[in-house]
Amino acid sequence: MSYFLKTGYCLLFLLTYNTAIFAQNISDSVNLLSNDFGKEISSIKDLVLNLKIKSEQTEKSQYNKNYQLIIRGVDMIQELHNGSLQILTARNQNIFTKKVADINNPSSDALGFQLLDVIIKSVEENIANLTTIEKPEKARLTSTVGTLVDGLKSVVSFPPLQIISNALSVISSFTIFKAKSGLKKSDDMIIEGSNPINKETLQKITKSLMPYIDFYNELNELNRRFENTLYQHTIQYKDFIEALAILKQDIEKSVDFKNSLGEQINAMFEYNKSALADFNFKAKNESAEVKSLTINIYTMLELVDTYKKFTNDFIQIQSDYFTGNISILEKKAKILPVKDDIKIDKMLNELNQLKNGNPGEGIIGFDVAYKERLSIILTKLNKVNQIRY
Repeated sequence: MSYFLKTGYCLLFLLTYNTAIFAQNISDSVNLLSNDFGKEISSIKDLVLNLKIKSEQTEKSQYNKNYQLIIRGVDMIQELHNGSLQILTARNQNIFTKKVADINNPSSDALGFQLLDVIIKSVEENIANLTTIEKPEKARLTSTVGTLVDGLKSVVSFPPLQIISNALSVISSFTIFKAKSGLKKSDDMIIEGSNPINKETLQKITKSLMPYIDFYNELNELNRRFENTLYQHTIQYKDFIEALAILKQDIEKSVDFKNSLGEQINAMFEYNKSALADFNFKAKNESAEVKSLTINIYTMLELVDTYKKFTNDFIQIQSDYFTGNISILEKKAKILPVKDDIKIDKMLNELNQLKNGNPGEGIIGFDVAYKERLSIILTKLNKVNQIRY
């Protein structure tokens, strides 16, 4: 065989061998790529599945959060509304004010005296020995003062101090009219007027009434401060009360506070279906009703701090008024010339019960009532915050 032929066979063999090896390498590479691609597809599928599961878990978690937030938050709004209404009612129809009204009422004998009797007695005692006044004129003066005071005290809002002032004015201007002596029968009658109440007598009457003047003056000052602070409280928290009312009205578009809150919110969230495998948590989370209520709950949470101050300020106003009245009764009423210590002590006991309560008789003091509700609201706020964060 020639050299060239042998060479050709060799080259053909090498070419065939290399081609087979190359083909095998390509096949191996294709198989390797196919396996890698399959693993990649499987990995992507797992990733997508995990993301879907994670998304569903996130939506379920958000669903549970929204449910707890709304059911607790709506309950809190009801507590805020009831608590505010309680204070507004107390502010407008203050039971404590009604109780102490008897103290400042000139017709009342809650403390063992009536102002009319005290004034008449003072007038009678101080003019009894006046020789410049005849007995009929003394009776006329007493009757004039009595008629004046009796007429004024029938006006419920007429201040006791004003009654005393008017009585003193009548006494100081009391005039006795007499025909001028020394006239002839032919002369026309001349009537002379004289004021028999001298300065000394008037000072004695005023002095005897001074303990009552001090007593009623302090009561008036205390009432003035109380009314002013109540007015300031009304102005200061006007926006808060309006915001709370608007918020409650908005929530009432979805929830009826007169019926069971739990049942309504369970129905809203379709809570009895939430355990089903195909339950759509995302759709429920994105519902307009749930979104609106969630926003309202967060708005409500911003009002809690204001409610806390609203309550504490009113408690302080009540407490100051209570303390002031107690002090006046103990320091001023008990030193009045005419009074009844037993009745004063009874009034003090009733006022103390209004403020501090009487557990033995089931009486809850106003301090305790307001503070208990505030404590309940703050406890509920803490639970809501645990859900939020």
